[in-house]
Amino acid sequence: LYPRLFAISSHPHATINELGVWVNGVWRWHLEWRRSFFVWEEELYGQFMRVVESIILSHEEDVWEFAFDRGGGYTVKVSYLSLCDKLSPPSISSLRAVTCRVVDCVWDSWAPSKVLVFSWQVLLGRLPTRVNLGRRGVLPSSEQRCCHCDVGCLETEDHLFLLCPFAWNIWMEIYKWFGLVEVLPDTIGGLFPAFFKALKVPKKKHKGVVMLWQAVVWVIWKTRNDTIFAQKPRNVHEVVDKIKHMSWQWLLAKKSKSPCLFYEWCIDPLYCIIS
Repeated sequence: LYPRLFAISSHPHATINELGVWVNGVWRWHLEWRRSFFVWEEELYGQFMRVVESIILSHEEDVWEFAFDRGGGYTVKVSYLSLCDKLSPPSISSLRAVTCRVVDCVWDSWAPSKVLVFSWQVLLGRLPTRVNLGRRGVLPSSEQRCCHCDVGCLETEDHLFLLCPFAWNIWMEIYKWFGLVEVLPDTIGGLFPAFFKALKVPKKKHKGVVMLWQAVVWVIWKTRNDTIFAQKPRNVHEVVDKIKHMSWQWLLAKKSKSPCLFYEWCIDPLYCIIS
């Protein structure tokens, strides 16, 4: 900040302890210079001294202090909550009480770890969707449209995973798979608890329900990438079949003691989860 003063200091590499003395418990600076100040340097020196004299020194031993929890020290939980406060978009922050409960649930699942992280990003609006890439200056506004529909909607998380006709039909097929007919909410964050409520699974078996929800959003995202980068054709029934097969594989990996056959999974997934 003060390169000129540093250049004319007699001890530019000295420690603070070498640049002053304690007088009656008060630190007094004792700085030495190689020459007298020019007129304009005196004003610079005055600014410098006002800065350093505002710093209160003490004899106490230095300690590390975690800024977000000055009393209890560093913890992963406090770090996580602090990051949520900083990174959550306004739409998430305004619904903090509800959202925290929803986001916390994504970790209690039978899905693979990478899918858990992915679903967490979905609910927080942190995926590299075209709209998010546009906010970062990666894509122009003309290239932020959904790749699945022809109505020209922006590719947000809510649109891509729920409101797009392609995604909407997938969810309708998933609900039909469970023998349900439901009115879907208008946000992907709202669909998460609604999915639990519709299936009415015991709390001990919630991991399987979370896994199913995560399988749907995961396959929708993979299909979106295949459409954009590989120009692969999309088909609702093929996507639903892929969701069933992938979720069944995840189920087998976590429930090796009571596995179910794939045709059983396709006929009655709830029984396979609960049993």
